[in-house]
Amino acid sequence: MTKNLRPLPLGISEFSQLRESGAIYVDKTDVICSNARIPGNMIYIARPRGFGKTLLLSTYESLFSRGSADLRGLKGVGIWKLRRVHRIVRLDFDSLCGSPDAESFEARFDSSIVDTFSRQGFKLVDGDRRPPLLQISDWLRGFRTHEFVLLVDNYDSPWLESLEDKARLSRVRAKFFEFCRMIASAEKVFRFACFTAITQIPLRDMFEFLHHLTMMSDAALACGFTEKELRDNFDGWLERAREHGMWFEMGQLLESLWRRYGGYQFNDGYRRQRLYNPFSILSFLAHPEYGFEEHWVRAEPRPQLVASLIRRAFRETAGSVCAGDLRYIDYVDYVAPDPAIRILTEMGYMSLRKKDCLKITVDFPNTEVRVSMSRELSRELLNGINPADHGIPPTPDERESSFVDDDVLIQKFLELLRGSGRSPRNFKQAAGMLTTLLLTYGFNEDRDVIEYQQSYCPRLRIQRFTQIQEFELSFIDRNGRSSPDWSEGCTLAAVPGAFLMIDYIGCPTRMNSLPAPAV
Repeated sequence: MTKNLRPLPLGISEFSQLRESGAIYVDKTDVICSNARIPGNMIYIARPRGFGKTLLLSTYESLFSRGSADLRGLKGVGIWKLRRVHRIVRLDFDSLCGSPDAESFEARFDSSIVDTFSRQGFKLVDGDRRPPLLQISDWLRGFRTHEFVLLVDNYDSPWLESLEDKARLSRVRAKFFEFCRMIASAEKVFRFACFTAITQIPLRDMFEFLHHLTMMSDAALACGFTEKELRDNFDGWLERAREHGMWFEMGQLLESLWRRYGGYQFNDGYRRQRLYNPFSILSFLAHPEYGFEEHWVRAEPRPQLVASLIRRAFRETAGSVCAGDLRYIDYVDYVAPDPAIRILTEMGYMSLRKKDCLKITVDFPNTEVRVSMSRELSRELLNGINPADHGIPPTPDERESSFVDDDVLIQKFLELLRGSGRSPRNFKQAAGMLTTLLLTYGFNEDRDVIEYQQSYCPRLRIQRFTQIQEFELSFIDRNGRSSPDWSEGCTLAAVPGAFLMIDYIGCPTRMNSLPAPAV
C-alpha cells in the first residue's frame, strides 16, 4: 500500500530538497511568508527539538535566495514577491558544541563566524589585532541597507551544553555578547533575521542589544502538527496505521496518537494551538507495526542534562513534579538560576495548560514523555532502594509474566516509599508518586490507563484491558486511625476498593469489592 502513498518527510530538513523529493509537506508557507515580508524583521522562535525549526529556517533561505521557485502549489506563492536576491548568512550553533573547555569553544566560535562571513567576501586584515567579530562588524557597515539575511539555527545549544557548568556558562555568555553586539552595530544591513532555539535562555541577553527582536507570535502555526493537518496531509498513512493496529475507527487512532504523542501547547500569545510532536508522529507512521515506541525520547541528544533537570525539578517541587499540574512565574531572569520546570517545559518535557497573569500552569504533555520522566523520577523516589530486592519485577513484561496483582504491587510501592523516606504531603502528591512507580515498574503504556479521581474519597484507578481496579487513598496517623489530611508521622495507605469489568460496549460494571487489607 505504501507504493501508492507520497513519501513521508522523515529526516528531510531542507525545504528545497523536500520539494524536489515529492515528499509530503505540511503547508505553512502563508505564515512563513507573512513574517518574511516585514523589512528588518528579527524573530526568535523557541520550540522543542523535532518540531521543524531547521526546516523553517531552510524555508526562509529558499525565499530570500530562490524567490517563489519552491512555492509552486503552496499557500505562500501569492504572498511572497522577492524584489532582489540577498546575501544569506546561515549558522548552526549546534556545531559549536563538543569543545573540551571554554578556551577551545571561544576559538571554535570565532572560527565558525569568520568562515561563514568569508563566503560573502569578508577577510581578516593582516596585522589587525582587533577581535574577529569586531572586524566583521566594521566590514558589514560598508554595505547598503538590507543587503543580508541572517539565519541562526540551534542558537541556545552552547548554553544548554554549559548549563551545569557555571564558570563555562559565563564564558559562553560573554562570547554571545560579542556576537549580539556585532549584529546590533550593523542592524540596518539585515533585511531579515531568524534565530531558532529550544529554550528562551539566551533571550534576556539578546534583548539588551537587539531592540527590534521579537518572539514569533504565530510560531504555533509554523511548527508542529495540528489534528487538521494530520487528517489533511497524512490520511493515507493514517489509514495504513489503523489497519496495522487494533483501532476500529480513525477517531480512536487519532485519540491514541494525541494521548501518546500530542498534548503540546505553547505560551505564544493568543494563538494557542493543540499540537502533536512531528518527529514522533512521522516515526510512528513509518512503522506502525511496531506500536507506540518512544521515538522522540530515545533520540534525545542530551540525556544527562535532562536527567539532571528532572532530579532538580524533584527537589525544587518536593516531589510534586510526579503528579504534574505545576506552576511557575512567567518571568525571564537568567541571572538567577531558572526553575528546572521552566527549562523542561521549553525542552518539551512539560507543556502549557493554563496561563493566569504571570502564573504558568504546566503538565506532562503525553504518555511518551511521562513514562520516560517516570523512570528518572522513580530513582529519586526510591532513594537508592532496588525494587527487585523487594520482589517487584523491573519491567512491565516481567510483571505480567509473574502475575503480580495490582493490590500486591501497590502495597509493595507503599513499603518502598516508607523505606526511602519520601512521604507525600497530600493526596494529589501521593497519587503522583504511586503513578510514577506504576509507570516505571508495572504499566503497559500501549493499553493501560491510570487516573486519579479527586473527590471526598480520593481514588487511584488502574485500568488494564477490560478490568478496572480502584484504590482508596488515606493517611494513617500514629494511632492507626484514618485521616483525610496529612500530619507529621502520618503514613499513606491505599485500600483496594471497587473492582469493575468493562463490557463489550465499553460500560464499566461494578463487581464485588475486594476485602480491605488490615492496616
